[in-house]
Amino acid sequence: MRRDSLTTLLRGADLRVRTSWIAVFLGLMFGLSMLMVYLRFPGSSTAPWWPAVGVAVLAALIARRRLDVVVILVAVLTAIANMVTGTVWWVAIFYGIANAGEVWIITRIMRGKPGKVTLPFRAVDLLRFVIAILLGGLFAGLFVGLAVWLNGGDYLAVGGSVTASHASATLLIAGFGVIPLDSMRFHRPIEFVGQIALLVACVLAAFGPGQELPVTFLPFPALAWAAFRFGAGVALIEIAATSMLIVLLGINGGGPFAAAAAGETMMFSWLNQIFTLSIGIPLLLLAVLQDQRTALLKRLQLRQALLHKSLANANSGFIVLERESDGFYTLIEANPAATQLMPGWRGLKQDDGTITIAPALEALPGVAVVHDRLWHDTRKWGGKELDIRIAQVGADHSTVMIQAVDITQEQEKRRALKSALEQERAANLEMRALNEQKDDFVSSVSHELRTPVTSILSYSEELEDIVESDEKREIVAVISRNAKRLADLVNDILTLSRMGVDTNPRARTCQLASMLSDAQCDLDPQARARDIDLKVELPDDTAVLADELWLQRILNNLLTNAIKFSPAGAKIRVSAEPADSTMVLRIADEGPGLSERDLERVFEKFYRVHRAELGHVPGTGLGLPIVRELLTRMGGTITLESDGHSGTTAVVTLPRPDAASPPSSTQ
Repeated sequence: MRRDSLTTLLRGADLRVRTSWIAVFLGLMFGLSMLMVYLRFPGSSTAPWWPAVGVAVLAALIARRRLDVVVILVAVLTAIANMVTGTVWWVAIFYGIANAGEVWIITRIMRGKPGKVTLPFRAVDLLRFVIAILLGGLFAGLFVGLAVWLNGGDYLAVGGSVTASHASATLLIAGFGVIPLDSMRFHRPIEFVGQIALLVACVLAAFGPGQELPVTFLPFPALAWAAFRFGAGVALIEIAATSMLIVLLGINGGGPFAAAAAGETMMFSWLNQIFTLSIGIPLLLLAVLQDQRTALLKRLQLRQALLHKSLANANSGFIVLERESDGFYTLIEANPAATQLMPGWRGLKQDDGTITIAPALEALPGVAVVHDRLWHDTRKWGGKELDIRIAQVGADHSTVMIQAVDITQEQEKRRALKSALEQERAANLEMRALNEQKDDFVSSVSHELRTPVTSILSYSEELEDIVESDEKREIVAVISRNAKRLADLVNDILTLSRMGVDTNPRARTCQLASMLSDAQCDLDPQARARDIDLKVELPDDTAVLADELWLQRILNNLLTNAIKFSPAGAKIRVSAEPADSTMVLRIADEGPGLSERDLERVFEKFYRVHRAELGHVPGTGLGLPIVRELLTRMGGTITLESDGHSGTTAVVTLPRPDAASPPSSTQ
């Protein structure tokens, strides 16, 4: 249903359409102005009625921004129409200014703000329209009266007549431009015909030929019927039609106005205009108020229907109770879900049709008080688990609302989740116990292996000194080499087992240059044996914050890997440079490199790279995982870089002494 008025629709049109309609209304205003000047009563300086101003107001309300242009055109066209029909030029100019000023006042009041028009379909908007036409008519009356007075006429008589004629004309004509269009539709045809018949009968009874009794109020009830039942637009149409019918009957001598005027045409015209205003303004206000009330009722009914539908389709149960004076509660509303979830609340149907239930709130299912007017509990009902909330609402707390939500599945899921968490917790505890047993076993076995391995290494070294034959010396070398590999494996396993315990580094300032020099001395025999050039290039300041023992193990491990995986005669380059709060160490070899897949997995425990060009390189697959774990605990990092075929670079970062202390790590 559209709530737009004619002027609002035209204001929303494009410029060409708006301009065309403004031109049409201004042309109609010019024609009506000339017609009404021709119809002036003999000896009168003003027309009995001035509909041109109502049409001019419509043109002004359509304009968006150039209201001044429309107002000027109203003044010019009105003055020309009066001069063409014989009015003195300066009086005609006064008339033009009066009409233009009236149009400007009405339009500005209706707009409120420049460029904005408020739709006058509310009572407050219609009241503003009434005030606007009264003020505009008063301005026109004062200005035209002044012109007539300057020309020797009666100021008060002319001013009052012009005010009434302009105000009534604007109400009846401009009203069709501001009243919503949908309120002008005819409906309820049978009732409408009856109402029109009553209205015609009342008008004839009050204003018919020979009727001089002052019963002008008779049409009012019939018009009020239209206002209450058919809308503001239909009421405005009937008010305009009634006014014209009364004028026609009065011209033929019927009605109290013709009798009171006693031949005074100006008086007769003035009485009819006052009558039009006196019935039109209150009836239109009543009609608009009724339209508002009807629209509000429709919205409320729609919301109520939506609410009832929502309650009916809701999965939650809702019950609304009203407390009676005897302490019983009358069932006001209950949706289907409530009767399914809580069948015991159907209650007892009484003779008068009401359903009464428990005499007090204490009789409701056992609930815990959350605060003064709200109860909440979760309990089983009919094999289902319900979340029940009970609240007292209203000014006197006489209305009780009960909400029941089926939480059976939710509770089952919650219990299942709780059971799963408990099982997971038990599994974690069992896994932790198994890990502890494993660590204890590994540590015990490693310690037991270390003693015989150490003895084997010691005796093999002595055998190397006392055996003389090359064959036996080679056998002793094999024993020594494998015993050393076994010792390295035992040490790695012991290191990993200790990492399972909460062990924190003993961080202090260490010089990389000094520690690399020690590692180089330790590994120099291996490098010379394979003719590998191990070159270290370091800056002057190589201080890092680390655990000295851990750092020495890291350096030895990385340099050992570089030597093992580099071919004979290769070069190994070690460099370092500061970067912000860290020191970056790079160890680059000329080995066969690592594939992308190997780069992702070399830090996994016991992972070995298997490539034909490497042959059989001894190792446990624990070195790099130990290195990364030690660096992580000291706040450092390690990454490997390789193109897959021309060497590998180990990039290690360690915090510098001026940086924050490395975080302690827990496992």
